Formats: sequence, C-alpha cells, structure tokens
Amino acid sequence: MIDLLTVREAASQLGVSPSTVYRLISNGAISAVRVSDQAVRVHRRSVTDYLDPVGPELTVSQVAAMLKISKSHVYSLVRKRRLRAIRRGPRSMRILAKHLESYIEIHSTDLD
Repeated sequence: MIDLLTVREAASQLGVSPSTVYRLISNGAISAVRVSDQAVRVHRRSVTDYLDPVGPELTVSQVAAMLKISKSHVYSLVRKRRLRAIRRGPRSMRILAKHLESYIEIHSTDLD
C-alpha cells in the first residue's frame, strides 16, 4: 500500500517549510503525486529516503572520487545535463545517489 503525506506533514518530517518541500518535488529530490487541482501528496518512502542517514546526497568531490574523474569533469556532466544535480545554495550542489546510480547504469558498457 502506498503511504502518502500532505505537503505540511512532509515539511514537518523534513524540518523545512512547505515551500521547500515544493522545491524538493520540482528538483526531483522527493516524489509526489497530484491528487486534485489543489492537492499534492508526497510519498512517505521518498521522504524517508531523503532523510537516510547514510545520505542520498553526494558532494561533487565524492562523485568525482567514485567515478575516478576530476571535479571539473563532474561539473561538466552536470552542465551538459548528463548527470542531475540539486543546488544547495549559490555555490554548492549535491548529486542524489539514485541519479548517480542511474547515470552509471545508462553509461555502463558490456566489456565481455
């Protein structure tokens, strides 16, 4: 069964404002469904995934180390929209682990 939260409930669990929840939805950081013209519900699982203490968000440095490429190459992938990132302030961005996994899966080659 799908467990849904109101935007206010999600904001309370995340410790942010409802407008931040809407921004997280538009950035793809959490998933939601529009249940009517005026009502949006957030998937509880996406909120718990977002709050995962292991951290669904990775820094550019972490991604560069994982892919064994330079940070500038990671920024280039983000600029070219090959790797999706979320802005965390005017000079900071994070890459969701699920987006990195998707990038790796799409760009994997069979070496056999």
